[in-house]
Amino acid sequence: MSETALIDACLRILRLHGAFAWRNNSGAVAYGRPGQRRRFVRYGLPGSADILAVLEGGRFAAIECKRGKTVVTDRQVEFLSEVRSRGGLALVVRDVMELEAELTRQLKHA
Repeated sequence: MSETALIDACLRILRLHGAFAWRNNSGAVAYGRPGQRRRFVRYGLPGSADILAVLEGGRFAAIECKRGKTVVTDRQVEFLSEVRSRGGLALVVRDVMELEAELTRQLKHA
C-alpha cells in the first residue's frame, strides 16, 4: 500500500469513528517566470503529522503515516512529542489496523 493510500484509509477510519479529520500538508513551492529569480514559499509546520483530527469528545490527534520501514524524521518525532505532552493522541501508523486498534482502545477509555 502506498503512503497516500494509507493516509486515505486512515482518514476514512477516523471519520467512521466520528472524528473531524483532514490531510495536513507541509513543504515548499518554487515559483517565478523563466529568466527571473525564483522564489520559495513554505507552507505548513515542518514535521507536522500527515493527518490532524479532533476526536469525539474534543481530543486532538496527530497521525503520521509511514510505509514499510520508512524512518520518522527528528522533526516529526518532536511534533508528535509536543502533541503527547499536551494530552493529545500522537501516533505513527504503518497499517490501518494499528489506527483502528488505537481508536477502539481510546474510545473504551473515554
